[in-house]
Amino acid sequence: MNTLAEGEYECFTCSVRFKWRVFSITREWERVHFGKALPEIEIVGAEGLECYCSKPCLARRRDEVMVREGVPIRYPDIVPVERCAKCGGPVDMSEFHLTYSYLP
Repeated sequence: MNTLAEGEYECFTCSVRFKWRVFSITREWERVHFGKALPEIEIVGAEGLECYCSKPCLARRRDEVMVREGVPIRYPDIVPVERCAKCGGPVDMSEFHLTYSYLP
């Protein structure tokens, strides 16, 4: 396998090498600050799990990645208490918690 050049990525779906916008699935440690006009998300740690060259490539692998992580795909709102995707229990969103996001 060849080394990637600086600023170059390799798509986890189609293996194309690219230097344009990255689409990714990320595991983040974050909390939400409420009380302002719009809630603010504070991220203290993030780990990119996979990157993709396009939205279609991300969509083709998203389910597989989340199964591997053991987390069902849910679409929460940004409210003070949410349901945990894994166990269904309450999550105080103002406390640090693990979350997964994909950037389309």
